[in-house]
Amino acid sequence: MMKKQSFTHSRKPKFGMRKLSIGLASCMLGMMFLTTGHVSAEDNGHVGETITVVPWQRNNLDTALGRRKAEDRIKETLWADGVKIDEKDFEHIKSSHEDYFAVEYGKGSGYYDVNKKMDSEDSALCVGSVVTNMFHWWVDQNRDNIEKFKKQDIENNGVMKFDGVKETTVDELNHFYKEYQSNKYADQSKFFDIIKKHFGNKPLNPEELFELYFNGFYYNSSHRYIEDNKPAKNNLFSKVLENNKLLNPERSCGINDFSNNVINALKSHKVLGVVHTTPLNYRHIISMWGADIGQDGKVKAIYVTDSDDRDTRFDDNNNRRIGMKRYDVLVDDQGNIRFTGKGITNTDEGAVYAGLYSLSRGDEVWEEYFKKYPEVQETPENRNEDSRKNSEDVEVSSVD
Repeated sequence: MMKKQSFTHSRKPKFGMRKLSIGLASCMLGMMFLTTGHVSAEDNGHVGETITVVPWQRNNLDTALGRRKAEDRIKETLWADGVKIDEKDFEHIKSSHEDYFAVEYGKGSGYYDVNKKMDSEDSALCVGSVVTNMFHWWVDQNRDNIEKFKKQDIENNGVMKFDGVKETTVDELNHFYKEYQSNKYADQSKFFDIIKKHFGNKPLNPEELFELYFNGFYYNSSHRYIEDNKPAKNNLFSKVLENNKLLNPERSCGINDFSNNVINALKSHKVLGVVHTTPLNYRHIISMWGADIGQDGKVKAIYVTDSDDRDTRFDDNNNRRIGMKRYDVLVDDQGNIRFTGKGITNTDEGAVYAGLYSLSRGDEVWEEYFKKYPEVQETPENRNEDSRKNSEDVEVSSVD
């Protein structure tokens, strides 16, 4: 078995996040706890690096978000690898009960925002949507490694099989589409579809779901922990990962731990899923793609996408859908971390932080794998496969 890498954790940690299962009531209430569903827009890039904000530089004050960062004394903005989004695309949502920034769905690239239809098939699948976003990010970040891996065994590598029969491939799953052709936004995913097919509309566990499809760990729906002694066949990369876990809970006790975990993750080629409570004390999970860091080294705001906000629009008569949002991060009088779209003065409003998951890009496991199994020499068969692949028009989450 491959030696354990530094980014892995024990599969049986001593804290409660292992048994976290997030479902229907959580998903339906999660987004409204942060903001409301109808907003007004006021006037108003990089890849996995740090943007340093210098308040006295004029170019940082030319946008509404830049001015807010200067007011908040933001020292730097960290993004997950691959995320590219222009600061000027963030619009200020301001009303008597709201104060946050957002971009139109599809603006920028390198991040993902699968939306639920909020019907009987997916209303409880907030975990499924976040794991889907992680899948697309991970595949995009590892596209060169995946192509090398596939060439080693075109019939089996990156292929999902049941009872020895091919069901789908990583390329087929890495595809976004519109629910209806008349829709402006491509917010549905083939990977999300297969989760719905296999599990239906029910609460899921993030670690178990991800590791089922990537590592082949058995999904134990009764006991809610990963049983790696019961390998499942419906996985894509167990040959590469060899039991190394890529998705892990991050323990955070207070704003200092939370800030350190977020900063370390974003600087270590990881992407994040953050869990928060709802008004009825259920839990909801959303995807985190970046964070603003203050002069004191603490996280002051997070950049997220939410599977529940499909119907949230800018109030400008153009029916534009909201995509990525920037929420303030506060600490209330009880020491709880809160995420809010209601302004930094409302410290007792917003969603209470309840957990954090980080997904590693997996550089070390790929390096170890290709040391053990060097990439094959290019053959006519591989060249034909490349030619076929390059001729396909693979649609990603986007706006026409």
